[in-house]
Amino acid sequence: MRDAIADAYDRTPYESGCFPFTHPARMGAVARLHGIEAPLPQNCRVLEIGCAMGQNLLPLALQYPQAHFVGVDLSVVQIARARASANDLGIENVELLHGDIRELQDQLRGPFDFIICHGVYSWVPPPVRDGILRCCARHLTEHGVAMISFNALPGGGEFRRTRDLVLSLTTGVDASDLPERHRRARAALEILLRDTGEHLDAAMRSAIQTFIDAPASYAIHEYLSDYNEAFSLSMFTAHLEPHGLRYLADAQLDIDGARERLAQRSGLTTRGMSPLALEETLDALVGNAFRRALIVRDTAHHGSYPDLKALRSMAVACRFAEVTEAADGTEITAPMTLQTPAGRTLRLLLPAAKDTARRVLRGQPCYIPVGSVLADRNSPEAEIVLKTLLRLATEGFLDLVTSPLAIAAELPDPPRLWPWAAYAFRSGAGLFCGTTHEPREMTAEMRWLFQAIDGHKPVSELERLWRAQPGRLALSTDPKYPLVDKNEAAEVPPLRSLLKSFHALGAVT
Repeated sequence: MRDAIADAYDRTPYESGCFPFTHPARMGAVARLHGIEAPLPQNCRVLEIGCAMGQNLLPLALQYPQAHFVGVDLSVVQIARARASANDLGIENVELLHGDIRELQDQLRGPFDFIICHGVYSWVPPPVRDGILRCCARHLTEHGVAMISFNALPGGGEFRRTRDLVLSLTTGVDASDLPERHRRARAALEILLRDTGEHLDAAMRSAIQTFIDAPASYAIHEYLSDYNEAFSLSMFTAHLEPHGLRYLADAQLDIDGARERLAQRSGLTTRGMSPLALEETLDALVGNAFRRALIVRDTAHHGSYPDLKALRSMAVACRFAEVTEAADGTEITAPMTLQTPAGRTLRLLLPAAKDTARRVLRGQPCYIPVGSVLADRNSPEAEIVLKTLLRLATEGFLDLVTSPLAIAAELPDPPRLWPWAAYAFRSGAGLFCGTTHEPREMTAEMRWLFQAIDGHKPVSELERLWRAQPGRLALSTDPKYPLVDKNEAAEVPPLRSLLKSFHALGAVT
């Protein structure tokens, strides 16, 4: 079966991208909040199991030249492309190995501070899953952190309906001809949706549309693979125990934050449930379909969550704008309303909390040390500041990292593309990222600008060229990130606004 899986990825390489929650600075931040002294990223050692064509690993290696990175993949085609990308970019601090993780363990020059295994665990047979966990047990440092993602129950169980339907539509087609199976299934589902869509329940209509809209490489390996299993958290923790590993938390703070609010408001926290039982109850309530599990050694010393002392040494970046409307009362008593690009709002009432948010806001788009936000605060106020920062981070209003990610304080003029963003453009990739390791789609507007940026043209010249385009593209800024102040938006030239978006992503340096 190993050969069949390798053949599938050799025939149809997986078009991937970067995953923000796999960044060592973010994984480390979550671990430190749980009392694990996770290493800093600057000199860490990272292993990625299932690295595909390196779209997640190589930007990290480029960002941290003093760290060491190792990628392993079963597909010889994908590893060859990853090696070609590393060579093109002159990345020398990465090893890319072809083979089965079960057979490569003696070749791995561990130990590793961080192990990443995203999009693999649910899609391989049980012996390979066991090999992944044996690798973590063998090669993870004492305070190291691994991230293993998988399809989660109960929400992941709903996916089986769509997968079974897709598989039934490819009966009789050569099992190894994945592109043809995908084409047949997609064509049949388009007809089904067009002719009988009104008779389907809303969930199935949405699921079918998701399959139709998905990129071919994703749909093929998600729906037509030999394996696609979902696990409850208790099932996963049972897998961990024989290997001396334990579950720590989800890698995304804002997911855990939302679940914590639900637990408190529903009264579940007062029922005396074990942490595992509480997690599984919440999974059932929200229909959780995917988990990004951080795991550590059983022997790793840890304290109680949240470790506010550990938070003092971290850094934050703004993910909100202030949208406070005029209100009765003084500046001290008037609430402060924050809003994320996705539209989520949060009201702050305490003066120290509002001042905390404004200090972070003034620092954007840079990552600022928590210590600078704490400056001049006495002990009672310092605790309010730390709790405010934690709340903002767990609700998605801040990006929390163990050490600042590289973002220039001002938009450079003339701007230059970060090497990975430039490489993504040159290679025709559909996605790119900057130093924040956040993926963005390569739109037509972005391709025009990436071609125009050569490290010599000043912003004023780029604006002149933009305005001179015949039939100029309709420019739209990123709807998710970063933010342009509402009072500034009408005054900012469209092209400069887009440049500011690239700058805040670390794609323009």
